[in-house]
Amino acid sequence: GDVEEMTGARPSDEVQVVVQYDRAEADEPEGQYSGRAAPGLGDFDSTKRFVLEEGRVREIADLGETNMGAPETLAGFIGWGIETFPARRTALVLWDHGAGWPGYGGDDSHDGDSLTLPEIEQALDAGLGAEDAPKFAFIGFDCCLMATLEVMAACAPHAEFLIASEELEPGYGWDYTPWLSALAENPAAPIEQVAISICESYQQFFDENPDPDIQGEGGSITLAAVRLDRIAAVVSGVEAFAHEASGAIEEGGREAWLALAAVREDAEEYGAGGGDAGPAHLALHHLATLLAAAGLDTSALRSAIEAAVVHHVAGADRPHARGISIFFPPEADALGGVAHEDEDEGKGGDGEGDGDYAQSSFSDGWTAFLRSYVLVEATDESAPAFSEVAASTDAIEAGEEATITATLQGDDVAQVYYVLAERADEQEILLGRIPLGDEAGDLEATFDGTWLALGNDEGEVTAPIESFEEVAEDVYLVGIPVLYQFPHGRGEPIRVTLQYRLDATGEETRSEFVNAFEYGDDGPTDVDIAEGGRIQPVYLFVDAEGETIESPADEEAFVVAEGEIELYEVELAAGKYLVGFVAEDYADNSTEGLVEIEVK
Repeated sequence: GDVEEMTGARPSDEVQVVVQYDRAEADEPEGQYSGRAAPGLGDFDSTKRFVLEEGRVREIADLGETNMGAPETLAGFIGWGIETFPARRTALVLWDHGAGWPGYGGDDSHDGDSLTLPEIEQALDAGLGAEDAPKFAFIGFDCCLMATLEVMAACAPHAEFLIASEELEPGYGWDYTPWLSALAENPAAPIEQVAISICESYQQFFDENPDPDIQGEGGSITLAAVRLDRIAAVVSGVEAFAHEASGAIEEGGREAWLALAAVREDAEEYGAGGGDAGPAHLALHHLATLLAAAGLDTSALRSAIEAAVVHHVAGADRPHARGISIFFPPEADALGGVAHEDEDEGKGGDGEGDGDYAQSSFSDGWTAFLRSYVLVEATDESAPAFSEVAASTDAIEAGEEATITATLQGDDVAQVYYVLAERADEQEILLGRIPLGDEAGDLEATFDGTWLALGNDEGEVTAPIESFEEVAEDVYLVGIPVLYQFPHGRGEPIRVTLQYRLDATGEETRSEFVNAFEYGDDGPTDVDIAEGGRIQPVYLFVDAEGETIESPADEEAFVVAEGEIELYEVELAAGKYLVGFVAEDYADNSTEGLVEIEVK
């Protein structure tokens, strides 16, 4: 699709577009690739280089099978492109999957090998050649989650601008036709103007699309153009905060950590639609703003961000996006070995994964702060506690309600959820949870025997709610985990998160489908939910020891019919349900207070 958009751009003798394109076999992995013929090139499963010429593509070379996750492959393309197509200004765009600091890409023909940030730096160094070689006019990442400070610091020596998204990108990606046409019309346009054109055309694709489903996906988009020569000031601002925060934790211990944890919890987060699979990328400007409200002087950091980001676009559901995110995980497990001191000071170490983030980090000071932060979290094993959990009645009929009350104690409550579950054998099946707030004390919720369901003309299932994020007053992004089987039984089923926008601002709650993502080792992948596919809800099962496991409900499934899958409220089937509260603290300890209520 992107190549078709490129061929649709206005041609120009002064603008040359060359592409290296590696395709997989149509059935590898089975069912996940379209197998469509590439424009002007037919069907192929090797790696080809081609050049765009007056609305068509001309093949230059067939490289056979290559590993696009190897740094030498990217370096070879850069070097070849610069030598074969010399220009006054050259830009590099990478498009596939992005995961932020863990890297970019993922070649499925080579065990998902991707380019880590150090490998991207290595490829840029080798491809550009001499130290005094001209920088790229811009480096663009047409993929998810790459507008992180880690990525920007890695690319800063090699380009004037970086264009990337803080949030997940829908599968459509950039809209290449309008900005390439604008560049063809004005080849001497300043790079900043070109970068702004890319951002604005991306937003316009969603805002002005006649398809309401595509418009809906635009609610959570982000894209920014960042001047990389100003990133050093942003790094300095972060290091100043890291130094102050590390000192505060050392001096104030748990109390200081709690204050930071509360700020971290409130900051806008990206890539979190997959629940625990979220990569813990936070909006840096929003984080700095919240820190300022908590009493830390982050004015220099906020000013540096505003100076570096020359233009950004964001959908209505991402109000705090300002162009730069940062990795700030809530717990030690997310850091791997970086959370542990070793003789190599986190630069390789003995433990598996040790030093992974440190090798991609922009700052030893920031890495040291993260280590000190998660080490406090790792020592906290005490969950909040419920008492006096009660229901106003133990049975309700249609039109009736039960009021559930409880008292919660704890000084570090991160989130309290209203929970619906069922008991099966010796397990609890969590049907879903909806956040209520982050304060201990007296709690109250109402259960009326209804819940959300997914469905269409072919059937419906109880919706297991994995995430429930308020993005505006009475407007929510809801994440629902499902197992998706491709039409005609092709390939293996994949675990996908369906995301819906739930609008409760009017008399009736309305919902619209936003997107579907698979969260894999290569990063998030946009999935096309097609007619004839099969949907199974994925529930969380909790055993008597408190251990949890995800599992699809085999008896609950439906086939995707023509049109979208809808999310709507239904009356629950007659039976006994567990209703109440679950509380989590900043260290990810959790506890529950549930009562049994029968729906008649």
